[in-house]
Amino acid sequence: MKRNTLTFLLAILCILAKAQTIVPATTDVYCPGETIIFQVTVPGLNNTNPTVSGTSSTGIPGSQAIQVNNDITSVHTIDGNTVYRFTGKFQDYAAPQGMLFSYGNSVGTVISTTFTYKNIASFTQGSTVTSSPQPNLTSIQATFCTSQSFNLTFQNVKYIDLFVPSSSSYGSVASYQYLLPAGWQLGTAVSDGVNWLSATSPGTAPGTTAVTITSDLNHGNGVSIQVRGAPCSGTAAPGPAVSIPITRPTISHFINGPLSLCPGGSGNFAVTALQAGSTVSWSASPANIVSLSATSGSQINATGQAHGNTTVTAVITDPCGGTSSASIPVIVSQLPAPTLMNVGFATSDGTTTVDVQRLTQYALSIAPISGATSYFWSIGNNATLDGGQGNTEVNVTITGTPGTTTSFSVQPVNECGRGGGLVVQANIVGTGNCDFCALQVSPNPVRSDLYVTMDRVSDAVEKKQTLQTAQVTLYDFYTNQPVKTWELRTGQKQYHLDVTGVRKGQYVLQVVLGKEKRTKQLLIGQ
Repeated sequence: MKRNTLTFLLAILCILAKAQTIVPATTDVYCPGETIIFQVTVPGLNNTNPTVSGTSSTGIPGSQAIQVNNDITSVHTIDGNTVYRFTGKFQDYAAPQGMLFSYGNSVGTVISTTFTYKNIASFTQGSTVTSSPQPNLTSIQATFCTSQSFNLTFQNVKYIDLFVPSSSSYGSVASYQYLLPAGWQLGTAVSDGVNWLSATSPGTAPGTTAVTITSDLNHGNGVSIQVRGAPCSGTAAPGPAVSIPITRPTISHFINGPLSLCPGGSGNFAVTALQAGSTVSWSASPANIVSLSATSGSQINATGQAHGNTTVTAVITDPCGGTSSASIPVIVSQLPAPTLMNVGFATSDGTTTVDVQRLTQYALSIAPISGATSYFWSIGNNATLDGGQGNTEVNVTITGTPGTTTSFSVQPVNECGRGGGLVVQANIVGTGNCDFCALQVSPNPVRSDLYVTMDRVSDAVEKKQTLQTAQVTLYDFYTNQPVKTWELRTGQKQYHLDVTGVRKGQYVLQVVLGKEKRTKQLLIGQ
């Protein structure tokens, strides 16, 4: 009898020791909101009062426990177990969701087991959302009135359970949704700007998702493209959206054309980067400086009419109705007049008159004018031009008698012709005789050996010169400071001066003989 009792107790313990099992497995990933048939297998055939209810873990709202139905049915298996079937749904909540299954065994003992599912394919945890895509594009710049395509890629994201720190992520989001501006395309699908478009990545394993987004001509400026994970069921919430801001700048247009025109000269002006179907309206302000060959068209011709500054402007209307403008400044002008003229050691801006000696040679010079290719000198009556026409310096000899006048004028020259002129008036002074009437130097430019020639007017003067000493001084052209001096005994036509060691630069050589003074501009060291 005792042996039979012991055998019975051991059999009961073996039955109790058999664990309950559930299908589907608790380790798989499940989509919330979908009805699932659960099967719990328990040992024995004479079990009673099976019940099932949802449970939640610590810190998780009870409302987020799995929803199970008490529609339990049972079948017996040939191996002496009982299988209970019932239905349920997982909540749309990324947290462990469980159920408590209980039943009474053949000896009346209530046995309960909790089954916990941790991998719920949900983006929601209360007010917190997770699993946001990280696209390769952080912004999109699509030129206005131009259709452009952009390749958007990102890694498949996973689901995250913040309540289980040791379980950082699980599963893989395989489908994504895109909200685009109206008229934009996802592949070949055209967006209405309101409804989300979908694209599914190949497979479900983590990998690169790639889509092509194409802009329309004129929508989207100041809004964003949004990308999010798609819910795995119709009742689940979508994933958090990432925004990609859009800007739609207009095409930058420029005008190619000359910045200056000669009076009466013309040039072509054209708009760059002009789209097909665009129209252009041309204008100039002030309008009287140039005349335009047309007021419309991709390019025009402008002719200089009056001296001054103007701005040529093109207003471009693109095929989408957007407008932009481009401008170019234009100067219509001849070269400016020189401001100062050096006449020997005297200087005049044209408002003062200089004195010049009869039968004397003078160097006339001006500062170079930017843009000039040549210079035109004009010498008045009572003087002759000895040489240098076309340069910034010329030599003239005064031939008039004392009491008369002469004039010197110069104009810069370029492709527009002669520019503004500077005119200097001169009074001719002196007794009618001169100790020496002209000064010549050679070579000019000079490196070391300079030869000076003083021309005489009569034997009497030459005889007089033999009794005199000429004072020769080399002055710095810019500072007017003496650099070197010589004394020359007259009586010969040509004299040798050594300028070795004098620094390179512009100088003025002055020769004083008796009451006469002559100067010559000199370049040393070239």
